[in-house]
Amino acid sequence: MSRGLSIEISFTARLSILLPVAATCLACFAVFGSAHGQIVEVPRETQVPVPLPTRHWVSSPPRAQIAHVTRAPAVPRPALPEFVDVTKVDPTIIIDLKYASEHNVTGHQLYPNGARALVLPSVAQQLAGAQAYLKQFRYRLKIWDAYRPKDAQELLWKYAQKDQYVANPERGFGSMHSYGVSIDATLVDDWSQDAAMPTQFDQFTPQAMMRYTGRDPLVRQHLNLLQKAMAYNNFYGLRVEWWHFTTADWKKYIPYWEDPQLSQASEKQSPKS
Repeated sequence: MSRGLSIEISFTARLSILLPVAATCLACFAVFGSAHGQIVEVPRETQVPVPLPTRHWVSSPPRAQIAHVTRAPAVPRPALPEFVDVTKVDPTIIIDLKYASEHNVTGHQLYPNGARALVLPSVAQQLAGAQAYLKQFRYRLKIWDAYRPKDAQELLWKYAQKDQYVANPERGFGSMHSYGVSIDATLVDDWSQDAAMPTQFDQFTPQAMMRYTGRDPLVRQHLNLLQKAMAYNNFYGLRVEWWHFTTADWKKYIPYWEDPQLSQASEKQSPKS
């Protein structure tokens, strides 16, 4: 074998060994470049740059959103209007305050002699409207109770202690009567005779419910007439006392938020007497 032929064979053998090594190096370079550079190994005609991943920063919320909320300063409630005598607004309304004598559920006189039937001025106007309605049917109102001082409410609770009917003065805000927004009333006819009603005043029994379940048609007629006269003049009744009525806008004058139950009460609910 000639020397030239042996050199050629040796070169060819070395080349066959180097070619795979070179191919491997080129592949590693392509992978390295795709990770740190901008090129991915694709067909040469369609090589495109690949952008590096972008960080997405989350901005902080505006300062106004994380500012501390401060409570608005308390605004004092306006003072209640002066109470007025019911008979000064409508002298035709009959007054018979039961707690001004011993003839009541307690057997004690809770009001001083000469006590008057006092209510808020707006309530007095509502009573005058109810009286005008009743006169069409030859009936009138008789007031059994109106404004009740808080010390009298304490005595009523002490002697009666009917929790379903009488408001505990030490719980919540006490009685609605103590704010001049409630009255106890019945009917009399043209001759000032008491109309037949389900029960007597402060007769705390199931028969005293606002919805009459008895069979006397005259009692039912009288009670319906009283309830209509009061309802047409913006009063609500009390479920367990047919004689008790409260002005519909009582929440304007009562600190009802002091009573957890009443703070969730609807507008049409009124508390115990």
